[in-house]
Amino acid sequence: MTYRTWLRTILTIVIAHTLCSHIGFAGITGKIAGRLIDAQTEQPLPGGNIMITGLVRNNEDIQFSSEQYRGAATDANGEYYIINLPPGFYIVEASFMGYEKQIEKNVKVSVDYTTRLNFSLHTQTIDLGESVVVTAQKEMIRKDLTSSAVSVSADELESLPVREVNDVLELQAGVIRDAGGQLHIRGGRSNEITYMIDGVQVIDPLRRSSGLTVDNQAIQELQAITGTFNAEYGQALSGVINIITKQGSDKFRFNFSGYLGDYFSYDNDTYYVMNNPDWAEFSAHLLTNQFSESDAERLLSKYDITSSEVESRKPYLEKTGYLDSFNPLKNTDFQVNLSGPVPFTKKAVTYFVSGRYFYDPGYSYGKRYFMPWGFSTPAMDSIHTFEQADNELVPLAWRESFSTQSKLYFRPKPSLNFSYGFYFNKRFDKDGELTYKYVPDATITHDNASQTHIWALNHTLSPNTFYELKFSYFQKDYKGRLYDDPFDYRYMPTQQADFEQYVYDRRHNENIQVHTNSRDYTYFGNDVDRSVNNVKHVSFKFDMTSQVTKRHLLKWGFDGKHHDLKNEWYRLQFNQSTYRPYIPDPDSSAFYQYYHYNPKEYAGYIQDKIEFKELIINLGIRFDYFDSDGNVLSDPSDPEIYAPARPEHQYKNYDPTKPEDEWGDEYTIAEKEQFWYKKASAKYQISPRFGVSFPITDEGVIHFSYGHFFQNPELRYLYENPKYWVDITRAGVTPLIGNADIEAERTVMYEIGIQQGLWGNVFLHATGFYRDIRDWVGISPPIDTDWGTTYHKYINNDNATVKGVTLTGRVLLSNLSVNIDYTYMIAMGTYSNPTEAYNAVRDDKEPRIQLINLNWDQRHSVNTTLNYQYKGWNGSLIATLASGFPYTPQFASGEGATGAALGELKENSEVRPNTYNLDLRISKPVRLFGIRTTFMLNVFNLLDTRNARQVYADTGRPDFTIDGRNFIDRQRGLDIEISDVGEYYNRPTYYYPPRLIQVGLGVGF
Repeated sequence: MTYRTWLRTILTIVIAHTLCSHIGFAGITGKIAGRLIDAQTEQPLPGGNIMITGLVRNNEDIQFSSEQYRGAATDANGEYYIINLPPGFYIVEASFMGYEKQIEKNVKVSVDYTTRLNFSLHTQTIDLGESVVVTAQKEMIRKDLTSSAVSVSADELESLPVREVNDVLELQAGVIRDAGGQLHIRGGRSNEITYMIDGVQVIDPLRRSSGLTVDNQAIQELQAITGTFNAEYGQALSGVINIITKQGSDKFRFNFSGYLGDYFSYDNDTYYVMNNPDWAEFSAHLLTNQFSESDAERLLSKYDITSSEVESRKPYLEKTGYLDSFNPLKNTDFQVNLSGPVPFTKKAVTYFVSGRYFYDPGYSYGKRYFMPWGFSTPAMDSIHTFEQADNELVPLAWRESFSTQSKLYFRPKPSLNFSYGFYFNKRFDKDGELTYKYVPDATITHDNASQTHIWALNHTLSPNTFYELKFSYFQKDYKGRLYDDPFDYRYMPTQQADFEQYVYDRRHNENIQVHTNSRDYTYFGNDVDRSVNNVKHVSFKFDMTSQVTKRHLLKWGFDGKHHDLKNEWYRLQFNQSTYRPYIPDPDSSAFYQYYHYNPKEYAGYIQDKIEFKELIINLGIRFDYFDSDGNVLSDPSDPEIYAPARPEHQYKNYDPTKPEDEWGDEYTIAEKEQFWYKKASAKYQISPRFGVSFPITDEGVIHFSYGHFFQNPELRYLYENPKYWVDITRAGVTPLIGNADIEAERTVMYEIGIQQGLWGNVFLHATGFYRDIRDWVGISPPIDTDWGTTYHKYINNDNATVKGVTLTGRVLLSNLSVNIDYTYMIAMGTYSNPTEAYNAVRDDKEPRIQLINLNWDQRHSVNTTLNYQYKGWNGSLIATLASGFPYTPQFASGEGATGAALGELKENSEVRPNTYNLDLRISKPVRLFGIRTTFMLNVFNLLDTRNARQVYADTGRPDFTIDGRNFIDRQRGLDIEISDVGEYYNRPTYYYPPRLIQVGLGVGF
């Protein structure tokens, strides 16, 4: 190989690695910088020593050994900087020959920011060895803040009445949680947020949701970037959530916290069940024609009522509340963590291990009056024993989870650090479908298991330069099913006639016919959908950070991510002779879908942080590359490979001039695949980022930022309906297909803001922002087929604009701190999600060109957090007030003619009621037998407020609908129901959770 060939090869590798990698990683360290001067003359002290000698955790000083010290010497101007510092609270010592030492404690370092720490030393007048100790004040004005971001430390997390990361994020300005529980940052869709753990992206790419969660006890710092973000962050449009986990300690530490609790409310008009099993069984028998009309009258006589009086009187429907007594054993939450040095390693290797068990039964209950097979054993199964209903109270929407976070930290020498992190979540939950309130065992269980492994190397080459090398492995497995075995004998047929034959054997009783009321609870049946998906990816990342000059902090890097995506979904079908379940054929049934793809992502970035006394600039650019590994149709007009419309796509020797029997053999599926599909093209994006911050007064800073941001869509939109079933005459077909050639979603974001210190300990941060969002995933216009039918596919055609103002105020007093976050925002777009867009085109509506209020368009929200400390007592109160989300009004039943005359009501033109809430936390630490013990009380929704999550479209209220009161679907001429229509339309899930009380105990040493 020639010299030029070698040079070309090397340059190609360098450029490819620099430009072709996906930024799935982020910064995890910060910086301290400042100046050392003479307190009297204010002259610089060159050659002074600034050393980090320890850190502060849980109000306890932890001193480093001399080998662990980190520091720097001041230059000719007395200036210094120390880079590559993990977030936390440090002890920093300044010394100069002939001057008193000065020690600053509680110096907070946050990820990606520079903590300014200046020292003024006095000439030595005290005995040698003594020092002046100062407790650092919390830095409220960040002069290097060029976009909106907030950092929450471990101590701050511990003081709040929250147990989940999302609960903390919801309190930040510009962040809202919609009615479905999804977070939105500055008006974007919920999938526009990237989640990172120790600088590694952990998202489920199929749905662009958080891949796993980290317990609060394991978090050292939680950083939420809600504005424009630097070039090192990618694959996000709205914001970045960066979680830095705790490292091990030099001595053994143990902490345990446990909570017991329950939902508690006297609102028995909302949280109740029908408490009459006799009536439930009687009505079910009657609805299956197992009683004659005379039998019905006879049985009703026990209630001293006739069938004509059922609707008006209903004395048999006995309501019983289920939240009006407090049982602390219902809701459990236990956390434990250990840290310390690994034995026999001379403290060179430390560990941190935590675990959590959590169970929440929810606040929506039903009763087990029926099983999926109704109220009797299936007549056509004489082999198995079927469990019968026990009339027990059962939670409908519960959640149970296990999690652990473990981290090993190895520091063979001060300049070299290795770490390994293992993060695991296991979660089971049920959604609880309304119609199955009295058949609670009929709905599927969701089983999620996620794990991430992160190997990291941090090497300091000099006081000015360090690099990080990371490798990670992520896996998420999901199963959704009613029973583990798809052939389980307990699966019931879904067709009504099949159910009647299998359960009641109509050959012996032709009068059997199960009836259901459309606005009443069911008494039989089960969910037969089954889903499995497996998401894996391996990634690598290299970052180099260098303080190339006193003013320039340069950072560049590259990385890559390789995915392995598998998804399987099918709906069980039932044999027409045995009525037993079977798995549909993947090649002939649209009720079975499976795909397996290996997309790849690469990216690279370079950015420069330029720091002058009166000006800070963040300047960067990044490159993203994506290969979907997917296929698109060669001929969109003939999509179904198993049922071609064109004869030339079916026969090898097709000739329209010859008779059909001379067209020869048909192509095999394998042969057709060679010309039926073509590979989707690779995509790439270039996005510049710019931010600037400059002070206008000693306590006032203005910042401005601008950037282009891109992200890949939810990858499920690329691969859905992989067999391209589009003929709606085929059972189970939804004429909508994935599009592996879809482009990235993108936004341009602008932000301008001011930080200002007001009267002493009062601070204000005001920000205005604007986002122009393009190429959201939407739905294509109809695509014609040669069969004469049409279908749709996912494309980039939805747009949105968001504008708003956020105000953040901080008040710090001796024992009291007050944080107030206010957001005013207008979020408007064409469609809130692709499902909404598809429903519109399916209903033959014209494509929307005007912008409407998006589903999460919350105009006003205020979050206030008060924290008070007195003689060891700690009390926190979180108060929230927010305007309602929009909804689309509808005309009530019976107003159809009037509605048609007036035209359709505008979508999302009305607003749900305002919401307000109070959460309380009280804690008191004491020493019992030398062990740190903390007693805790959490009360969520302290006032037990009924805040509307959903409303009925005809009234705009969560507790009343004209349709529900005006309509009852009758069977057999009798006013018979499992329960009354009033209960059916009384839906606890239309409200946010009622009051939840938790009592807790924490111990540690």
